[in-house]
Amino acid sequence: MPIPALKVKSPQSWKNKRSYPSDKLIEKRRAAFSFGRNRGDVKLKVPKRSGYFGRSDGSSVLKQKILKPLLKLAMFVFIFIVIISSLVFFYYSSQVPTREEFLASTEGSTTKIYDRTGKVVLYDLSGDTNKTWVPLDQIPEYVKWAVISVEDDQFYAHRGFDFPALVKVGLHELFGIGPRRGGSTITQQLVKNALLSPEKTYRRKIKEMVIAYQVEKKFSKDEILELYFNVVPYGSTAYGIEAAAQAYFGKSASQLDLAEGAILAAMLKATTYYSPHGSHLDELFDRQHFVLNQMVKLGYVNEQAAEVAMERQLEFKKLPQSIKAPHYVLYLKELLAEKYGEEMVEKGGLKVISSLDWDKQQIAEEALKKGVEKNEANYGAHNAALVSIDARTGEVLAMVGSRDYFNQEYDGAVNVTMRPRQPGSSFKPVVYAASFLKGLSPETILFDVVTKFKTDIEGEYEPHNYDDKEHGPLPIRKTLAGSLNIPAVKTIYLTGVENVLNLAEKMGYTTLADRSRFGLSLVLGGGEVKLIDHAKAFAVFAQNGQRHNLQYILQVLDKDGKVLEEFKAEDNPGEEALEPQVAKKINSILSDDSARAYIFGVG
Repeated sequence: MPIPALKVKSPQSWKNKRSYPSDKLIEKRRAAFSFGRNRGDVKLKVPKRSGYFGRSDGSSVLKQKILKPLLKLAMFVFIFIVIISSLVFFYYSSQVPTREEFLASTEGSTTKIYDRTGKVVLYDLSGDTNKTWVPLDQIPEYVKWAVISVEDDQFYAHRGFDFPALVKVGLHELFGIGPRRGGSTITQQLVKNALLSPEKTYRRKIKEMVIAYQVEKKFSKDEILELYFNVVPYGSTAYGIEAAAQAYFGKSASQLDLAEGAILAAMLKATTYYSPHGSHLDELFDRQHFVLNQMVKLGYVNEQAAEVAMERQLEFKKLPQSIKAPHYVLYLKELLAEKYGEEMVEKGGLKVISSLDWDKQQIAEEALKKGVEKNEANYGAHNAALVSIDARTGEVLAMVGSRDYFNQEYDGAVNVTMRPRQPGSSFKPVVYAASFLKGLSPETILFDVVTKFKTDIEGEYEPHNYDDKEHGPLPIRKTLAGSLNIPAVKTIYLTGVENVLNLAEKMGYTTLADRSRFGLSLVLGGGEVKLIDHAKAFAVFAQNGQRHNLQYILQVLDKDGKVLEEFKAEDNPGEEALEPQVAKKINSILSDDSARAYIFGVG
């Protein structure tokens, strides 16, 4: 609205302003340009164009032809990933199970393990699983906190998955940074055990995380924990805390004490390996101590209570007597769990044809029983172990891990064939074989006279023969056949401990890695070896230097009869661990009855 009495007249000069050069200006610029071309001393200044798209150099063309399409492609890929991720998220989110579906997940076909004929059932994992639902408020607090402490200490803080833990797992897997660890939360374990296959793929992991996130939205934390304690597998047919308490301690879950609860929590890392019925009780109790220390660290129990629990002597409920060759079968279960996963072994309906010869196994058990009775009466020795293998193929035909698996007084459940023990003089053939590789022979003369050796490990070392006698100059054939100690020590001294250890590793020994522990006494059994390794190494002699990997499984079929794996002897041709001529020389000495007669008599 105009102000009264104020007259303003706009010149509106903008209407008449021309936005292009006048004719005179154009003519002037033409003349200047023409003049500059003819004279060469006058140059018309042309202003440079500015702005991103105004440049006319090569980089402008490059950016327009390459950069712009790349930006468009990147935007398209980003949108595509977002759409696919959203579809995957919503698809997996629709698969969140109900409480009843979680319970039904414990059902499955049982695995059966047979002897090599496929007729004798060594172990049938079927049985009545205790399906009694245990409310969370009936599970002792320390049992709950034991599991949370070691499996998922951030359980009440995360939303289904622990992102920092996943980052640490990724750093270790991709770059080797930090210790190896698991990244699955209790919720993820619940989902994995109930719904997913044991395969380890990124697709399954993504599905697991999405469903775990939705489970957290559908159920409260206490509801998730209650579900977990009622369906988590504890090995064999023990699904849930109640079944585990009955299977391993013969009591209800509500009656478990701190030591027992920590044991069950410790088992969850690998239920077959850490089974109280298996051969790794020492490792199980080590892990129990770890669980208790974690509880102390997080403030769930005090140090005094943890120490009392660590010192408590636990008694485990025995396996049913129906199991045959228990040491062998339980080790075989470990192998299957490593290859196919705990879930597949426990409820995948596998049919396993083992390498075990049931007739030979029975003979072995009877022979060992008689041998123990004799040694117990004569020497006070209470235990023994035996293993038999087919040297041609590496198949394990018989395995007796102790005098009686069910005898707790002498730790019968421990599989002594898998434990390091001193081999005594039976290690001498390995040393002599190494000496032959260095140039000695069965005819080489050694003086069997008392000798002092100065070593870095033993200091002054003076070995003696078992009969405390000296026999003078003898060929190696007789010193080995007569198992004399003094010549044996001289042999390892001449050969070199390192050379002996090198050969031992080639022959299959797995317990001699820390070489700083071994000196000249190695030849007399100063290095602990496993019986199973010892048998494999002696099979190298029997096969003229060829070493075969041990075989425990002949065939595995799934519940539908599909062959998952099958062993064929031609697939295990072996590899040379020892020169054939050296192996033959050792065999010749060990089978030479006349060479040993001067010590042991004929026959």
